[in-house]
Amino acid sequence: MQSNLSELLGHVGESVGRTESASTEIKVVSTKTISTVQTQQARIEDVAAVERTSKVTSETAALTVQAGKALDEILSGTTQASKLSAEIRVATDQQAKASDEVAGALTGISRMVQESASAFQQLNAEAGKLSDLGAELVHRMKQFKL
Repeated sequence: MQSNLSELLGHVGESVGRTESASTEIKVVSTKTISTVQTQQARIEDVAAVERTSKVTSETAALTVQAGKALDEILSGTTQASKLSAEIRVATDQQAKASDEVAGALTGISRMVQESASAFQQLNAEAGKLSDLGAELVHRMKQFKL
């Protein structure tokens, strides 16, 4: 019996040794598994972050295209306003030139009216003299009755 007991204790000792070895192996494998799971979780989070970044980038690109279109419209409006401003400036210059010409013409007309008035005054004075001379001539003709 003692030999059976010794043998049984030997088997128990071997089992304990194998159990300790298996426990160590399980611990190493579980540590590696936990590390792998954590690495995979980090990769999943990285992929999710990349997907979010990609979505934000797409949205930003769309907004950039819209902003570009808005800037093109603003540029077009600014260009048109600049052209209109240039046309207005040309028209204003033409109007100023025409106004100067009209003012010059009015000055000429005014001068001509003044000259005409002066001429009419002289003509009126001469007509008065002629009238006086005519009256004197009629008076003298009366003296020469035939």
